[in-house]
Amino acid sequence: MIKISELLVRKPGMSRAEFHDYWKRVHGPLVMSISDIRRHVVKYVQAHTQPDWFAFLAGDGPLYDGVAEVWCEGIDDAQRMFEEPKFAELVTPDERQFLDMDRTVILLMSQHLVYQRPGASIHGGVKLFELPVRRGGMSRDECQRYWQEIHAPLVPGAADMIKPLRRYVQSHSVADGTAGLPPMRYDG
Repeated sequence: MIKISELLVRKPGMSRAEFHDYWKRVHGPLVMSISDIRRHVVKYVQAHTQPDWFAFLAGDGPLYDGVAEVWCEGIDDAQRMFEEPKFAELVTPDERQFLDMDRTVILLMSQHLVYQRPGASIHGGVKLFELPVRRGGMSRDECQRYWQEIHAPLVPGAADMIKPLRRYVQSHSVADGTAGLPPMRYDG
């Protein structure tokens, strides 16, 4: 399974409310109405950024207005989805209606489930989406190995931290150059 995470930035001059409304009511339904695209997709999720929640993170606000997650069986399916004529004909022009394409980032990722609370729904709720970047002198493979093998086991062992969580998932960016994509900006 492969996940395409698109870190979306709204078009200049568009309000957050206009962006979220368009993405939810127009773009999402458009994409999923195209059977030539839908046949390559296992799941499509829209994660809408809530800028008023950033105060508790001591941040100035979100870098991105939302994250689109498109799940495909594999890299080949993801490539075929992007190569569908209807994608270029309908989806790409519609993206230009509400996205700043120069600032939007696409990541191709594999997912690693670290923790799932028994019986907890994986739908709805709040998603904290962090974008790790490896420290200098460390390769992506070294970073991801440490993150998965050393850091990940610490989380379920921290009772106070794990109590409010439904699940903890690490999404690792694929190797640069995979499927002809440019280098990944983030490591996960």
